[in-house]
This record gives sequence, C-alpha cells and structure tokens, in this order.
Amino acid sequence: YEDVRIARLNANKYAYHKNEFPVEATVVYNGNKQRQLRFSIVNGGKVVYSQNISLGPNNRVLNLPINLPANSVGLQRYTAQVSAIENEKNSSNNQSYFAVEVIDQATNVLVVSSMAHPDIGALKKAITSVEQRRLSIVKPVQAVDILNDYQLVILYQPNPSFRRVFEELERLKKNYWTFAGLQTDWLFLNSIQSNYAKENTGVREDIGAIVNRSYSKFAIDNFGVEGFPPLQTQLGDIVHLAVYDELLSQTIRDINTENPMFFSLEKDGIRTALWDGEAIWKWRAQSYLDQGSFTDFDNFLGSMVQYLSSNKRKSRLTVSHESFYYNNSDIILDAQYFNDTYVFDPGANLVMTVRNKDNTVNRQFPMLLTNSFYRVNLSGLAAGDYSFTASVSDTGISRSGNFTIVAFSSEQQFSGANVTKLRGLSQTTGGKLFTSNRIQDLLTDLIADTRYVPIQKSKQNIVPLIDWKLLLGLLAVLLAIEWFTRKYNGLI
Repeated sequence: YEDVRIARLNANKYAYHKNEFPVEATVVYNGNKQRQLRFSIVNGGKVVYSQNISLGPNNRVLNLPINLPANSVGLQRYTAQVSAIENEKNSSNNQSYFAVEVIDQATNVLVVSSMAHPDIGALKKAITSVEQRRLSIVKPVQAVDILNDYQLVILYQPNPSFRRVFEELERLKKNYWTFAGLQTDWLFLNSIQSNYAKENTGVREDIGAIVNRSYSKFAIDNFGVEGFPPLQTQLGDIVHLAVYDELLSQTIRDINTENPMFFSLEKDGIRTALWDGEAIWKWRAQSYLDQGSFTDFDNFLGSMVQYLSSNKRKSRLTVSHESFYYNNSDIILDAQYFNDTYVFDPGANLVMTVRNKDNTVNRQFPMLLTNSFYRVNLSGLAAGDYSFTASVSDTGISRSGNFTIVAFSSEQQFSGANVTKLRGLSQTTGGKLFTSNRIQDLLTDLIADTRYVPIQKSKQNIVPLIDWKLLLGLLAVLLAIEWFTRKYNGLI
C-alpha cells in the first residue's frame, strides 16, 4: 500500500502585520515508488503557498520550512494539505490545520536619559529585535516637545532634570516606564509622582529576583532568572501608594525581601511600571550564555513594551482558547475575571455557553475556579465549528469567540501496521508474526497450539417433582377419582 500524510505542523500563534512568520511542515511517505506531489497552504479558500515535492523509498520524510506573509490583521486560519496519491486508501491525514493571530503593532519608543549607560544599549537591542518597533534616545530637555510622537516613554534613572518631562507625561495621559538604579534621585522621584516612594539612602545593594508566575498582565512563558548575576540598587523598601502587580520580587543573598524589583500598575487610565535595578545588560548577556540566543530576554521585555504601549483599557473578563482542537485531546478554555479595581475575583460565577454553527448544540457549562483562573473542559463536544460566550452572572459582562474541533482518529493517521515494531514485539514476547498472505499458517498454528485445547461444556438442570405443587395436586386428584370409580364398579 502507499500512503502520504502530514505528520507534524509547527507555527507561531502570533505574527506582526506586514511581516513574515515561519511555518514548519513534515510530510511522511510510505511506499516503494517515487512520487511527485503538491504541497499547499490555503487561507480563506485562497492558496497562499504551494510547491512540488518528491517523495520515495529513499526520501520518505521531508521537512518544509516555509515563510508566510502576514498581510491581514486578525485571526487567520490556514489549512496545510498534500495532494493524494492515486487510489490512496486513506486521505484524511493529508491535511492539517493551524491559526495565527496577526497583530498590527507599529510601536515607537522613546528613552529619556541624562547619562550614557550599557543598560540603554541592552534596552535598544531588546526592544528593536522586533522589526515593527523603533527606539529613540534623547536627553530630558529634548524630550518635552516630542513625547506625543511616541507610544511609550522610558525614563532611565530620573533626576530633577526630568521635572518637565513628568509634567508633560501627566498632561498627555501617556504611559511610561521608569528604570531606577544607583544614580536615581529618589527625593525627586518621590515628589513628582504619587504611585510609590522609596527612601533615598544612597547605599548600594546587590539584589537578585524571583519571577512571579501568577502575573496576569501578559504571559511570562519560560523566562527565568535563576543563576543570573545580581543587579544594583539603593538599599531601602518601596512603599506602594496604589494597587500594583508584581512581576519580579527582590532577593538579597537568595532571601526573599518581599520587596518588588519590577512591577506595573494602572491608575486613572495610565499604565506605568518601575524596574528598580541597574545593570540589566548583564541579564541579557546571561540569557544568551544560557540559551544560545537573546530571544527569551528580548521577548520578556518586549511583552512589557507591548502592554505599556497599548492604550486599550484592560478588559475585566478575558478568555484564553485555541483556534483549533482535536477531538481526541482535552478541549480546555480558561478565563480570568477582575473586579472594579482590576483585582482577580475568585468568588465570581462564570458560565460558558457553547453553540455550533448548525445551532443543533446550545449548551451551558459552569466554569470552575482553578488557582488564579476559571476553567471549563469541553472534551465531550463533537467535531465542528463552534462559537462561545463566557458571561459573569449578575454583571452583564461577557466575552465571545470561536473555535473549531477537528475530527481526529489515531488509526486513520496510518494506512497499515508498523511491521518493524510488531516484529520486535513478537520477538520480545516469544510470539510469532503473521502477515495477511499467511492466514492459513495462522489457522494451522492455532489448531496445533496446545494452549488452545477445545473444551466441551454441558449444563444439567434438575428440578424435583415435589416442587411442582400444582402437578402433584392434580396427580393426587386423578388417583382419587380412579380409586372411587373402581370401588363403585366393584373392581376392588
């Protein structure tokens, strides 16, 4: 038999508008002929990529690295498919699905600093690692007139020369990110803003950090700081004057001081963040030594840039879900709900309503609290296209979306048995391997095998006559009639 299938398909969940994103497909062939096939990717009924591929006995596996253009903003659904072989028994495994969220993110970032420092170079490298981001560096006196040209302003170690910059940021209601360190004038910083305060000790302290995995503003992924060199800051506790979300906790000699190093907050529609630690360039270098690339560190800072550069108000209800699910895997949707002060509310009543495109399924599921989010498992749904609405009881707050459940059968992924593995299994267990052309040999072997001796079974059911009361009574009556008849006729 011959069979071709798409064994694996990898793609990023997100891409930037007018950029390219990578896709990797693995096509596997099983057969003894050289075949010329067509591989293509379809989006919205239109072929966006195609190429001829050659597979045969000497090249059964083909990896296809592909770059697709992100020309349309929003959720884009794709179908990867390979043409079927003539008379192929199973063509259901010739296609696979994936989706990519295309983000329109053209972000201009301004760094305001009165000094030269390696941290600024690290920030520039990390932020501009994404093509859609631009970064400029100016002194405080030059920044005042151009603040409104940028989506995010980074203030590096403020001092009194930043006074007009802070005043203009407040007037424009613009988001900003403050970096503090050994040269920061905390007396000035405490007086110019009302979100936090710190004593201006001027005493140097080496600090490490612990990542808060429950940080809710964006996904932290696999970023970690274990083994990273210490940063430097001025000794002292930060006093918070507004509700905040802590991303990095400060440690001194591996002891958690319960003092934040890196946190964000949102007040009066303005998003701000503070990183209290100098020499972050060392962390970027360490990330490269550990991972072989700057990607993890750059993505970590990039996520904060994306969050702070957005002026969209945070939704009190967010729902996390995939675009595609296979019906043989868990279909799980997660949600987070925040109260009026944007603090996670563990006491809410969330309900998930699910409908399929034919409106033949309209079901409600309660969402159960799990750690710091609500979760529902929809694994019982059949394959098809669905819409959903997550709602919070008695609030009128809801979020909607769509997903597709794809029919998947493990058996249909392969047209024949894996003879090599079956032979190895039979040898390991002391068994024998019979192919389809040896059915008679299998029957003969089973008949001759003494382990399968025919067994004859019989069942005997004995019912005492005395248990048949009605029959016994009838017999007694008949015997009595016969006796009286004989007596009457003189036969006795």
